[in-house]
Amino acid sequence: MHSLNLFAAHAWASATSRFRSLASAWLAMAVLVFTTGQARAAGPVLSDANLFAALNLDYPGLEVVKANVAAGDLAAAKASLATYLQRRTNVAWWWDPHAVTTNVGYNQTSADQMVSGYVFYSGIGYTFPGGDIDWFYNVTKDPGNSYPDNNEWQWQLNRMGEWRNLGDTYWGTSNENYAVAWVRQLRNWLTSCPVPTTKQNVTPSAWRTIESGVRMGGNWHDAYHRFLHSPSFTDQDVCDYLK
Repeated sequence: MHSLNLFAAHAWASATSRFRSLASAWLAMAVLVFTTGQARAAGPVLSDANLFAALNLDYPGLEVVKANVAAGDLAAAKASLATYLQRRTNVAWWWDPHAVTTNVGYNQTSADQMVSGYVFYSGIGYTFPGGDIDWFYNVTKDPGNSYPDNNEWQWQLNRMGEWRNLGDTYWGTSNENYAVAWVRQLRNWLTSCPVPTTKQNVTPSAWRTIESGVRMGGNWHDAYHRFLHSPSFTDQDVCDYLK
């Protein structure tokens, strides 16, 4: 009974610690929104330390990660976590990310357009200057254009439907430029669009529930598994993706 009580106490303390770490991150985000009036300034919401506090480091395969966290070496922890995710075989996807092959279907012209920052939604194409996508921009609301106002244009931008083909083209061509472009866009979005504290079913929003569902329904995961072994997708990028 004494051992059982100790185990229960340890589990409760661990869960409480994780909750406090997450709560601190969300509180910081709430303060940012309250003081600035917007949530575009900084992301991801979770720090590296809070990410590891939220993970179950007792999960089989994460022994090295746990040891690095315990030693306070977060750089090594991030590297070992990325290595674990790259090597694990117990989680299936539609294809094996370890079996990289050029035998995939892809549209290179479309991929090149995405690399250059060209997107096409609701019958309207637009090229972001320098290829730097502004995830809150809506071409139909730009006073310099004469398009009918359409909230869907910006919402669909945040579904990242092009990322699937970008990943397919990376495998099909073995051209690292596609990985560089995807990582650049991922970093841009994670920085510009941190997780909000409430539903954002308004315009402009990167976090309307349907866009969030579409992203998690495959677009992000397909890209993640295509680029998982790219040298351009760094340990930090992998951890930020998890956040």
